[in-house]
Amino acid sequence: MKKLKITYIINRATQVGGIERVVSMLSSYFAEQYGYDMTVVSLETEETDDKGFDYGNKVKIEHLGYSTDEYANRRLLNQRVCKILENEEKKKTDIIITCHGNIADLVALNKRLFSGKVIFTEHASWEYYTKARKIAQILCYRRAERLVVLSESAAKIYRRYGLKNVRVIPNAIREIPKFKDSGHEKHELLAIGRLEEVKGFDNLVCAVDTIKNRLDDWRIVIYGTGSKEEELKAQIKSFGLEDSVKMAGTTNEVLKKLHKASGYLLSSRNEAFPMVVMESLSCGTPVIAYSLPVIEEMNKKYKVIISVEPRDDYRAFGEAILRFIGDEKLRKNLSEQSLGLANDYLLPKIAEKWKALFEELLEVGQ
Repeated sequence: MKKLKITYIINRATQVGGIERVVSMLSSYFAEQYGYDMTVVSLETEETDDKGFDYGNKVKIEHLGYSTDEYANRRLLNQRVCKILENEEKKKTDIIITCHGNIADLVALNKRLFSGKVIFTEHASWEYYTKARKIAQILCYRRAERLVVLSESAAKIYRRYGLKNVRVIPNAIREIPKFKDSGHEKHELLAIGRLEEVKGFDNLVCAVDTIKNRLDDWRIVIYGTGSKEEELKAQIKSFGLEDSVKMAGTTNEVLKKLHKASGYLLSSRNEAFPMVVMESLSCGTPVIAYSLPVIEEMNKKYKVIISVEPRDDYRAFGEAILRFIGDEKLRKNLSEQSLGLANDYLLPKIAEKWKALFEELLEVGQ
């Protein structure tokens, strides 16, 4: 098989976010392990921007440097996307992969400019979108050779609307971390993410409020920034939870923090595929989460995630926390078993799913 040329199109290669982490892991792995010719087109960044994740030295990064004002203008963005497609056609690129809905829209609209294969990826939960956006996505995603979603529950939704090009490939974790110490010695439960409505941190604070007199020396530490930060701080103060809930800002040592903690809390109202859950389990750190479809899917085989029902019930979440901190044997058993689930999502296994998809697409095109 000839050397594949694959191009990702993303907003900001230098951003430290979930999409960027996935693209950096996969593109570098494809280049190093499979010998693919990998390019990442980054719309909004300059070569002088601070570096984000490590893409390795075999992945080409094309920084297009479009300003935020230009990028917000759909007409100008459409012109930019047309130029990208024309350029990829000249390079004889085999496959273009998009990671954002607004870029996918314009690639679909101008698909005639590119004779190769197009893969759209969806990284957000269906519940996240408005009705109008859902309709637009269905119309857009029909035009790709493949739509890759992160879970079977997401695939069922798109298939229900008649899409026959859907494939499921979850996100990957790079490795099972190796630590010198046994970890989990702190009576801390972590929550990590953007401080936004969808992440449900307000719900988590309410849950802690219902059990604050029974926490003893346990505390909850929240890492993240976002538009709800001041509201959350005010909520914590109004409930008198300053000794129980700490807002810790950001951290570059997520895995180390997870390894030290005794558990992880996911209070999100919806999620497409919470990478931090897999990272937590890869550190042997048990997870308490609301019963989201993707959580139930992850949990189906190993039953290592404490799933809380009904969703958004903060009192039930608080009781789940109490059961967890009060049962050392449960914590130990879940910690030992969690590595089995994390192992299923290791990068080499997920990369093989992508490789099979690429080969399937190119065989169809021959």
